[in-house]
Order: sequence, then C-alpha cells, then structure tokens
Amino acid sequence: MFHALATLPLLAAPHLSPGQDPVRLRWNLSEEATYRVASTQEFVSVTVTQGDTQEQSQVNRATHLISVEGRNDEGNLELSVTLESMGLEQVTPQQKIILEATRDADGAPVVEVDIEAALPLMEGDDVVAFFEALGRNMLELEFEFEVTPQGKVIRAGMNQDPYADLPMETEVTRMAAKTIAMLLDAKDLPAMAAAEMFTQLSPDPVEVGGSWEVAREIVAMGLDLSGAGKATLVSLKDGRAELREQLTYAVDASGFSAKMEDLMGFLFETMGLELQVEVHLAGEDFKNEVTSTFDVRNGHTLLSTNKNLGFSLEGQMEVGPEKIEMEMELTGSYTSRWERLKR
Repeated sequence: MFHALATLPLLAAPHLSPGQDPVRLRWNLSEEATYRVASTQEFVSVTVTQGDTQEQSQVNRATHLISVEGRNDEGNLELSVTLESMGLEQVTPQQKIILEATRDADGAPVVEVDIEAALPLMEGDDVVAFFEALGRNMLELEFEFEVTPQGKVIRAGMNQDPYADLPMETEVTRMAAKTIAMLLDAKDLPAMAAAEMFTQLSPDPVEVGGSWEVAREIVAMGLDLSGAGKATLVSLKDGRAELREQLTYAVDASGFSAKMEDLMGFLFETMGLELQVEVHLAGEDFKNEVTSTFDVRNGHTLLSTNKNLGFSLEGQMEVGPEKIEMEMELTGSYTSRWERLKR
C-alpha cells in the first residue's frame, strides 16, 4: 500500500535573534480543564485486481470534548475524551452513505442516515438501522489517555467496542460491518486518535530551528506502521510554537492481508462459493509530514495537520484449491486536521 514518497526537503535552521533563549515545551494542562477539538479525517483508496479498479472514500468528522481527570504520581496527565458529535460519509461504486450523530438539548442521541445505493436491498430498513445503531454507539465512546509532559501517550484505551451489538441479521449489514472495521478497526481507534491529538515535544529546552527525535507506532487498516524521525521547532511567536514532524514509516502488511482474506472470503460466501483465499501484500517504507501549532503558555496543541499520507501495497491474491493467482495493487491517501475550538 505504500510507494515511498519523494524525499522531503530538510528544513534550514532559521536565523536566531541575539539573546533569544531556548524554550521548554510541555503538555501542562491545568487540573479539571476542558476544551473541545474538531477533527476531519479523509481516506481514499483505489484497489486494482487483474485490471479491475475499485475506488472507495470515507470522510470522518467529529467534535471531541477533552477533560483533564488529574495528574498521577509520575507527573503524567490523565485525560478522557468523549465524542459530542460525529459524521461519516462513505462512497463506493455501489453506494453512498451519510451519517450524522449528535445530541439534543436533553442529551439524547439524534442520528440521521441517508443512503443512495445501486441496489434497493443496500438501502433497506436493515441497513439504515445498522448505521443508526453505529452512530449511537460512537456517541457513547470514551477514550482514556495517559500522556507524559513530552506528549508521549503511554496508555490508550476506550470504554466499549462501538461495533459490538450492531444489528447484523442480513448479508448486506454484515458486509457493511466488515468494510467499516477494515477501515477503522475498533481496537485501533484509541491509538489512532492519540497519534493525531498529542504532539510529541522535545525533552529539553529547544531553540528555533532545533530538532528532537520522535517515534510512533500506529495500526491503521490492519497495517502495522513503525515511524521514526525528527520534529523541528520552526518558529516561536506570541506564545505559539510552530512544529514540523517528519517521519519515515516501515510497513508490516500482514494484518491488512488477513483482513482482505476475510473480506474476499465473505464475498465468495454470499455468492454460494466456499473458496479459500490467500492474500500476500507488501509495502515499501514511506515518508510523512505533520505540522502543528502548540500553545506554549497553556500547554496543549491548537492545530495539527496531516497534509497527505500517500501509500501503496502490491502483491497477489490466490483463490481456490488451484491457487489461481491474481495481481493486486492498493494505493491510497490520508489527510487529517485537528483544531481546538474557541469554546
């Protein structure tokens, strides 16, 4: 899934004004503080199998309430994050699904679902009920994080599986569940949210132009991504630090291949075929850049932007006892924006 991106240019250290002191960057939210963050994430993927091309996209939007629950004996922040509203728009060659979930004045969940599909059975009452239940479950999610003063997340969890107890009595709803779980596996949600919410900071005071090592471990779409590189303090003005993080990620696609095997096996099953499917995909290392604005005085990120994470996987799918081989290629991109709201 990951053709290596073009090498990113190295940052030139800017000229430092005489007498400018290094700054200490710390996650240092006050006790019982709360604030809101709006996020937008967009996935686009293109799968080519034996010349047949399928494109799929998904846009997720959400408003998160972040609350400081306290600080432990190690000096790390204990944070909880809840969803106040969320929206999802998924587009495939077969259908378009729009889901909006929020709460009314009394706190009760309100979920709206709109489906446009090529086949009537894909927009039936069972499919609408499935996505309505998904929206309600997402609103009940609560993430828990332990974050060091340097922004390293050392514990990430959540209160429930949002995909549990969804109505999946039909093949269409079971396919919908598999497709969503493939893009956003429930067990990966806390780590994915943590990777975007928390900017990693220098352990020591740093000057403008100074850099420090950063490492991240992310699981997305079944891909195990191990990133290593540097973050740089690009500028500092009026208590706001502009940071740029440049990492190179190594890719382990075995988990994604397993998800593809499960999905393709289910598709054959719906056609009355019991065929063994094996998928062997591999990806090259890729580079990624994230920019962020950090509030030095109040100790948290104001804005984080992942402009375009590009990726590519290539390999084969083997079907049936004869192991009929089909060439596969999956390419895609991911962009995101997380921004603190003023109220």
